[in-house]
Amino acid sequence: HEIAHLWFGIGVGVDFLRDDFLSEGTAEYLAHVALLEIYGEDVFLNWRAPDIMVAFVESFGVPGTFREADQYNILDLSYAGVAAAIDSTSEEVPANFKQHIHYTKAKRAFLMLEDLISRETLMGILKELYSEKQKSHITGEDLYRSLHEHADEHVIDDLFKNPEGFDASVYTDSGNIVVDLGGRTVPVRVIVEDEDSTTSYVVTETTVFPRDGVKKV
Repeated sequence: HEIAHLWFGIGVGVDFLRDDFLSEGTAEYLAHVALLEIYGEDVFLNWRAPDIMVAFVESFGVPGTFREADQYNILDLSYAGVAAAIDSTSEEVPANFKQHIHYTKAKRAFLMLEDLISRETLMGILKELYSEKQKSHITGEDLYRSLHEHADEHVIDDLFKNPEGFDASVYTDSGNIVVDLGGRTVPVRVIVEDEDSTTSYVVTETTVFPRDGVKKV
């Protein structure tokens, strides 16, 4: 995370009061991508230790992966009744929840964007912004303009400017399976397992499909 600030936050200036997610969120995202590309997974306890020691530590409820740890952070927002947009200024985010919004929720948004437009495309956008803004500074609007070239504006706005959480629900209704985004337009990856194969696709709206033959969603 701290090394990633050499890209955004130090390498390219950021208004930490207005657009801190551009520093912290991108650093979290880039660090997570590096972890996945180096190790092939994002195991939370990624240190050498006897199995009995790992089992002992895990018994205290330590997350299995960084994505699981992120989910706990997101759930903290719901439990506390806190809603804030990623695009919020530092003053608009409750003091105890800055990490939840500008770090974790922002990283989640970048990972969801990655599902929609591909990691290669998103990294290309960030690289281009870095090249353009060296010795200067970047704003949220700079990022959004670049993202709008690859994704609908309402998708980007819903990800970064909507204060509500963005977890989808899945349920059955009249013989169909419903992936309910609750009126949101954020990218959600859906993995459908049937008797013969597994299919993965990304939706940006509530989606309904027949339940016949589906074993797991």
